[in-house]
Amino acid sequence: MRLKLSSFFQAEKERCEKELKSLSPSAHTFLLEKGVLEDFLLVVTLSPCLKRRFWGHPSWIQEIFSPGGLSPRRWEDHWKALQEILEGADVLEALRVYKQREHLRIGMRDLLSLGDLPSMLEELSRLADAVIEATFRWVEKGLQEAYGVPTDSLGNRVPFSVIGLGKLGGLELNFDSDVDLIYVYGTEKGKTTGPRVVENHHYFVRLCESLTTALSAITPQGQMYKVDLRLRPEGNRGDIVLPLRSYEIYYESWGETWERAALIKARPVAGDGGLGRAFLETIRPFVYRKYLDFKSLEEIRELKLKIDAQARGKARGYDVKLGYGGIREIEFVTQAIQLIYGGRESWIREPNTLRALHRILGKGLLSQVDYHALTEAYLFLRKLENRLQMVECLQTHTIPAKVLERERLAHMMGYGGDDPWSRLAADLERRRVKVRSVFERFFSPVKEEEELVYLEDEELERVLVAHGFRDLSRAMRNIKTLAEGKAFEHPSPETKGLFSRLFPLLLEAVSKTVSPDWALDHLEALASVQSEGRRTFYAFLLENRGVLDLLLRIFGSSAYLAHHLIAHPELMDYLADPAFLYSLSSLEEMEEELEKEVESKGIHSFGGKLDELRKWKHREILRIGMGDLFAGFSIQKITHMWTKVADVVVRRLWVWSGMGEFPLCLLALGKWGGRELTYHSDLDMIFLSLGGGESFNTSVVNLVRALSSVTGEGTLFKVDLRLRPHGSHGEMIHPLKDFLRYMEKSAQLWERQAMVKVRPIVGEPSLLKEAVDAIQERVYQRPLPPDMALKVWDMRLRMERELASGDLYHIKYSPGGLVDLEFLVQYWQLLWGRDHPQVRRTSTLGALARMLLLGLIDRDVYKGVREGYLFLRRVENRLRVMYDVPSSTIPRAKKERDLLARSLGFSKGEELIEVYKDVTRGNRRLLKGVLVG
Repeated sequence: MRLKLSSFFQAEKERCEKELKSLSPSAHTFLLEKGVLEDFLLVVTLSPCLKRRFWGHPSWIQEIFSPGGLSPRRWEDHWKALQEILEGADVLEALRVYKQREHLRIGMRDLLSLGDLPSMLEELSRLADAVIEATFRWVEKGLQEAYGVPTDSLGNRVPFSVIGLGKLGGLELNFDSDVDLIYVYGTEKGKTTGPRVVENHHYFVRLCESLTTALSAITPQGQMYKVDLRLRPEGNRGDIVLPLRSYEIYYESWGETWERAALIKARPVAGDGGLGRAFLETIRPFVYRKYLDFKSLEEIRELKLKIDAQARGKARGYDVKLGYGGIREIEFVTQAIQLIYGGRESWIREPNTLRALHRILGKGLLSQVDYHALTEAYLFLRKLENRLQMVECLQTHTIPAKVLERERLAHMMGYGGDDPWSRLAADLERRRVKVRSVFERFFSPVKEEEELVYLEDEELERVLVAHGFRDLSRAMRNIKTLAEGKAFEHPSPETKGLFSRLFPLLLEAVSKTVSPDWALDHLEALASVQSEGRRTFYAFLLENRGVLDLLLRIFGSSAYLAHHLIAHPELMDYLADPAFLYSLSSLEEMEEELEKEVESKGIHSFGGKLDELRKWKHREILRIGMGDLFAGFSIQKITHMWTKVADVVVRRLWVWSGMGEFPLCLLALGKWGGRELTYHSDLDMIFLSLGGGESFNTSVVNLVRALSSVTGEGTLFKVDLRLRPHGSHGEMIHPLKDFLRYMEKSAQLWERQAMVKVRPIVGEPSLLKEAVDAIQERVYQRPLPPDMALKVWDMRLRMERELASGDLYHIKYSPGGLVDLEFLVQYWQLLWGRDHPQVRRTSTLGALARMLLLGLIDRDVYKGVREGYLFLRRVENRLRVMYDVPSSTIPRAKKERDLLARSLGFSKGEELIEVYKDVTRGNRRLLKGVLVG
C-alpha cells in the first residue's frame, strides 16, 4: 500500500518509526528486511488503536508478518487453534487474547488491501462464530459439572443453539461490531441429570446468562464481543432464552414487521446445528409470506422514520449507518424486496446484503442502474464504517468533525495528498444522493413532524421542555407506553404509525394546558382502558381534532374530570357534541328525561334504575366541569347545577324506592340546603315523619345506602346525617313534633344557626310545608340570647382551632376563611330574620342581597362580603376540580400552588397567596368588628 500522506501524518509516521526502534529494534529490523516496514508504519500511523495493540504485544509483529501470517483464515483454522485453548488453563483470558490478535491481523489485511471488503467482513464474522462456539463449550462444561445434562421426558439430550442476527448473521461483521444474538433450546419439558437437578428452562437461563457475561466481560486483555440481545421476543423485557415452540407461538401471535426484517439475517453461529436449522425452518413462514406482502413497505417506512429521528437526535456529524443515503437505507430496500417477494421467490432468501441484491437483480426485481448504485454505495459505506472503527477500535458510525480526524479517515480510505477529505466528501455525497433516490422510489418521503416520537431521549427531552413538561422521566415513560404499549401488549405497526402522526398534534395541544405533565399522564391512562384498543382510539383522535384538543385541555387542567373520563370512557362521545355543554334543563325537565330514558331501555328493577341514575350523573358531572373550566360558568351557576343534580338524584330515588307512599319528608341543610354544592360535597339531610318513624327506618337506610354505596358505576353522593338531633347518636327519623320540641327546649345556638339553611327536597307535600314553616318559626321567632354575638364568635374560634389546626391556607376554616363570612351572614339572618322575612334565604349571597335591598347593610359591606365570598368559593372550587380531592387547603408545594394559581388566572402562586391574604384579613376584620366590636 503506497500513499502520499499529508504533512501532519508524514511527521506522525516518522515518530512511529522512532517509537518502534526504541520499543523493539528486532521487530523494526524484521519488517525492514521483509520489505513491509513502510506498509506497517502507514497502518500504525493512521490507526492509533492498532498501534497500541502492536506496542502492547511487539511479538505479534513478527507472528503476523511471518509467511502465512496475513493469509485468509476459515472457521476451521480458528477452531483448530481454539480447541487447544479449551484444553489449557485460564480459558476465557486466552480466548480474549486470541480474538484481539486475530482482529489485529484481519485489520492489517484490510488496511493493506490484501482482500476485498466482503471477504474481510466474512473473516471477521467467521472469527466471531468460532469464538462464540468455544466460549459456549467452556460455559456448558462448567454448568454440566454442577447440573448435569438437560434431557427431555424421554431421556434424550435437549439441544441448544445460538442464532446470529444483524451483521453477524449476514456474515458482514464490522471491525468493532457488537453481535446480535438470540438463544434457543429444544424443549422446556424435562430436567437435568444432576448432581443438582433443575428444570430445563432454569438450566438454559443460567447457561445463557453465563455465556453472555463471558463474551461481554471487559478485562485487561480486552473484551471478546459486546452482546446485544434486544432482538429477542419482548426485547429487554423478555426471557433471555426460549424453547423452539415458544418462538413459533410468539412470532405467529405477536411478531411485527421489524422482527421479520431482522430474522432475514438469522443464521446459526454456535451450538447444535440441527436445532439451528430447525429454528430457521420454524420462522420461515413468519418471515416470508405466501402472498405478495406490499403492506411491509408502509411498516418499514415507519421503522425508518423512527431511526431517522433517533439518528438526528444523537448525531454530531453524518452517520454512515443511519443517516441520509446511508447503509440502513440500502438494507431497508433490500429487506423490503425480500419481505414482499420472498414468499414466492425462495432464491432471494439470503442473509448477506450484497448476495441478496445480486439475487434480487437476477430475478428482475431491481434494475441494473439501481443495483449498481446500491452495491457500489454499500461497498464504499461499509469500508468507510470499518475505517471509522479502526481508528480507536470503537463502535462508531459518525464522520468526525475535526479536520485532522477527517484527513486521517480520508487517508485510511486511500485518498492521498494534502487535502484528501474534500475528495472523500465529494465521493460520499454522490453515493448518498443515489441511495436516497432509490430509497424514495420504494418508500414515500416522511414528514418531519411525524419523527418526533422516535427521537433519542436527549433530543426528545429538549422538545418536551420546550412544550412545558417538567417531569421529563415520567413524560418519557408515558410516551413510550403510548407508542409501544404496556409490557406484553404488542400494538400493531399500524397502531404505532397512527401514534407517530398523533404525537405532534398532541404536543401542540398539551403545551396550551395548565399542566402538560398531567395531560400526558391522563391520556396514557385513558388509552390503556380503551375496550376497542389503542388503534381505534388513536384513529378516532386523528379524525376528531376538536375532541383531541378538548380532551387534552381537560386532562391538563383537572384530575377530577380526567379520572372521571378514564373511569367512564363512554363519556368521550359527548366531547364530540358541540351542543352538549349548553344543553341545560330545569329540575322538572331533567326528571322527566330520566324517566323516559329508563322506560325506553325497559329498565324496571330498582338496581337497574340506580345504575342508570349513576350514568346520568356521570354525564352531568362532565357538563358541569367543562362549563366550569372552559365556558366561564360563574361560581353561582356551577353550585346551582351541582345542587340541581343532587335534587334530581334524591327525588328519583325517593320515588323509585316507593317512599312517596310514606308520611315522610327529607330536608336539605348545609351547602345542599343553600344551593352551594361543589365537587366532593356531602349532602347534609334530615328525615321527618308525621308520626312514629321506626317503621320507616329500613326504607330510609336503604335510600342512604343507595346514595352512598360504591359500585362499578361509582357513587352518587356521600350523606351526612350529623345535623339531626343528638348527631350521629340520634334517631334516623324524627317525628315532626319531637323535632320541634327539641328545637324549642334543647337545641343549641349552632343548631339554630344550621337550620337557617333548611330547604324542602322531597316527601309528603303537606308535611314538607308544615315542617319548613315550623322550623323557620323556631329559628327566627324565638328570642335570641343576649350574648349571641359573643357566642357566635367563640363558636367560630373553636371551629378554627379544631378544624384549621393553625393552617392559614385552609379556605374554609382558617382566620378569614369562608366560614367567617357564612357565620357573619347567618348571624345577621338570626338578628334580623324575625322582623324581615326577606332575609330568610338559604343561600349566603341571596340573603346578603336582601339585606342590602332592605338597607340593613351598606353597599361597601355588601361588596366586600360578596367579593370575598366569591373569591374563596372560586379558589376552593378550582382546587377540588383540579386535584380530585375533597380538600379545602391551598397546596404548600410550589409546583402545585403555581398550577392552581395559573388555573385561576394568576401568573404564579405568590400572586394568588397575596390576594388570598388580603381577602382573609378583610374578612376577619369585618367579622370581628361585628361580633366583638
